[in-house]
Amino acid sequence: MVFSPAGRGDACHNPSMKEILERSLRKRSFLLMLLLLPLIWIIFDLLFDPIQANPLQELLISTGETSARLLVGLLWISPLRRAFPGSRILQALQAQKRVLGLGVFSYVLLHFLIYLVDRADLQEIVEDLFRVFLLCGLAAFSILILMALTSSNRKIRQLGAKRWKILHRAVYAAAGMILLHMLLKEKSDPLQAWLLFLPLAGAEILRLIVWLRNRSTA
Repeated sequence: MVFSPAGRGDACHNPSMKEILERSLRKRSFLLMLLLLPLIWIIFDLLFDPIQANPLQELLISTGETSARLLVGLLWISPLRRAFPGSRILQALQAQKRVLGLGVFSYVLLHFLIYLVDRADLQEIVEDLFRVFLLCGLAAFSILILMALTSSNRKIRQLGAKRWKILHRAVYAAAGMILLHMLLKEKSDPLQAWLLFLPLAGAEILRLIVWLRNRSTA
């Protein structure tokens, strides 16, 4: 009997960290776990920070800021994919944009529900409708509701891929409304809002310019 030298011809391939991350990002359970991490951190901070005078108000602010960051992160996927077309991690994220979008909407919905609990008075809510920053937030929320309700395969078939894609580009309008919501809010930090949205706006404008140039030369 002849034994072949160990490890020749059948060496196992050890996946790299990038490969492990890519495979993980293609699993819905892993993505859901990642999306839960900000909420866990918010709750942890709320429970173990004794200085907070108004926990509900702090929760409202935290969920709002988290919603904005997650939405911006989601919108970065497309320009980054154009810049790095060979990235398998970005391809995995692109394939899971529907799950990520619903995760973002969940935080926006939580933010809205906390606002309703914080007000707890219909008259105050009606008076808030005359405040521009809240109207901007409500407009963004309405757009994201529409997108969440039309995110299923059934709705895509009913609307048609072309109309569905046009409808879901309204996410950029929602992002603009969220930026105004953050800028016009009382005691807001405009620098934080601009640092979050301005680089994304620049990347999207550049992507549009490249697309228009390619279309004109085609």
